[in-house]
Amino acid sequence: MRKRIEPGDLHPRPWKNGGGMTTELAIGGDPAGPDGWSWRISMADVAQDGPFSPFEGVDRLICVVEGEGMDLLFQDGTRLPLERDRVAAFPGDAAAVGKLREGPVRDFNLMANRKRHRIGLAIGHGVASAVRGMAAGEVMLIHALEGPCVVSLGGGRPETLDPGVSLLLEAEPRVAWWAMAGARVMVATIRPA
Repeated sequence: MRKRIEPGDLHPRPWKNGGGMTTELAIGGDPAGPDGWSWRISMADVAQDGPFSPFEGVDRLICVVEGEGMDLLFQDGTRLPLERDRVAAFPGDAAAVGKLREGPVRDFNLMANRKRHRIGLAIGHGVASAVRGMAAGEVMLIHALEGPCVVSLGGGRPETLDPGVSLLLEAEPRVAWWAMAGARVMVATIRPA
């Protein structure tokens, strides 16, 4: 599978708890599951403090990509700082409240059913690159946040992703990507558990 996702293909949706909006980049897995998916990649704009939606049995990875960051406060008193361009992990079934530091933020989210999937989220900035193969059943999404990113599959003709454009891949034998100077790229991976 190979699917290019343009900004015009995306439509914001209300958060599960109704407290804001999220834009789904890609979803997959079991449509009969409790949330209609077993994995989801999205971006959310957080304009005010408030509770995060609970997702039972789900692992979450999150990265603030715009703004000054926020803190997640859990019921047990734990505080998880969410810093710009740093990936943080937490269980989706843990009740949490987000507290903004200095104004709104935009964050990049990867969520998956922990019994079915293992997930990874990485950010590349400046001049960055990677070359790797994908395992059977593995899904990868490469998303250009800022500046262009170039992707080549199986040594084929390179494809440029401008800011806001994603490429969704499954089980490609060889994926190479590189970001230009000043670019920022998010790479999300979902593997079978």
